[in-house]
Amino acid sequence: MFFNTITHLFTGMSRHVSGRQGNCCGKNMKWTSLQILLRVAMKSGWESMTNGVAKNSKAHREQQSKSASCMSGALPSNALNRHCQSNRKHNEFIHSLHGGLFMKQYVDIIWAIVAVATIAFVIAINGCHSDSPTSTYVPHYEHVEEGKAFSREFWATVAVDSFQVNIPKSGDFRIAYTTDRGSSAVLVRLSKKALITVTIEAENIVQEVSLEKGAITASNSQAIETFDDAVFTPDTSFGTLVLISAGATVLARPTVTPTPTVTPTPTAAPSNPIPAGIPGPSANAGIVVAVGDSITRGQGSSVGGYPAYLEAKLLQNGHDLKVLNKGIGGETSSKTASRFSSLIAGADAVLLMIGTNDVMGGSCNASCTISNIASMLNTALNAGVRPIVSTVIPARSTSYRAKFNDDIIALNVQIRNLAISKGVRYIDSYLLFDKSDAYFSDDIHPNDAGYERIAIEWYNALY
Repeated sequence: MFFNTITHLFTGMSRHVSGRQGNCCGKNMKWTSLQILLRVAMKSGWESMTNGVAKNSKAHREQQSKSASCMSGALPSNALNRHCQSNRKHNEFIHSLHGGLFMKQYVDIIWAIVAVATIAFVIAINGCHSDSPTSTYVPHYEHVEEGKAFSREFWATVAVDSFQVNIPKSGDFRIAYTTDRGSSAVLVRLSKKALITVTIEAENIVQEVSLEKGAITASNSQAIETFDDAVFTPDTSFGTLVLISAGATVLARPTVTPTPTVTPTPTAAPSNPIPAGIPGPSANAGIVVAVGDSITRGQGSSVGGYPAYLEAKLLQNGHDLKVLNKGIGGETSSKTASRFSSLIAGADAVLLMIGTNDVMGGSCNASCTISNIASMLNTALNAGVRPIVSTVIPARSTSYRAKFNDDIIALNVQIRNLAISKGVRYIDSYLLFDKSDAYFSDDIHPNDAGYERIAIEWYNALY
């Protein structure tokens, strides 16, 4: 009975382990071996204990036989008295001795069995934990950041706990990545080309990155974000574009090679664009104020930019007007707006070209730029000054700043719409430089020939 009780106790323990670990991680043989070992140990202990009890019982029976002789009077009276007295004391000693030894042996065996059971239980649990394979690790991304596309090519770079993918077109994409710890993917929908930065969990080393184009099917269709629970159908014509392999970049970020400035071959412009024999503005001449950044200021020109060319053309055609150049290099639309009222005081007309520095790194986005331009147009109209606004010219197509041209195009659409809505005339300076790099002195500033083309457009808008 005792053996069965301990066995049932241990069987319950084994079921508890199996229930927690699930077949002991596919290694029931280890657990079964422990069961057999323990059962053998318990059985051996039980047999040892029962053998000891049997031996004690045999000695006890012999002594009982002698006691019976005392009671039956089978021995002579004197011998009987001595024998019986000695037997009585012996019996008392034997009973106390056997009882103490038996109890000690019994307790020792119980503790031994419990100790073996506990050790087996701990070994089984630790064995399951140590032998069990870890669950598949998924290196989840922590956040995805969208920035301006750097170039018109697909490429990727890897950094610590992150990587970047340049995607030069809009659409739905699946960016699959593998680290030294596992694999995962992120689905993105882009409304325009972008530079995607994916930051993943710490202690992951990116090994592989590939890109697929396709279609994302999701219940919450929104213009860009990431999709954690959506179906992606790849575009087989696009294929799978491997960007990073074995931790090394396959398609690298392009290195921009400076292109020599192309200058037109016509004769150099004179230091004073006003033709000989044409008088300058009179003391009572009307005032036209040119407001803007370094392009208005005339950087890259030998005569002072389009304000100088415009004044010369006005005078040459009999218009007594003076053109004041109020352009400041590096200025953003917010700074221009803050000084605009003082600039147009007493003017008859104001020419406004601003936004290049907003697009190419300023803190003012397209909405901010349009808001500032709208405010300046309203200020001019309320002051009785005739405003004319220009679109922003592009960067030279071969320069690294050409990456901003799409943003400039988008801004120019809003500038044109704003001018139309307010009944203000505008010139489209962007078109003057869109088809040729021959009119640039550097990446973003016109040369004299380019400034003269802008001046002609301003003149045509004035008259």
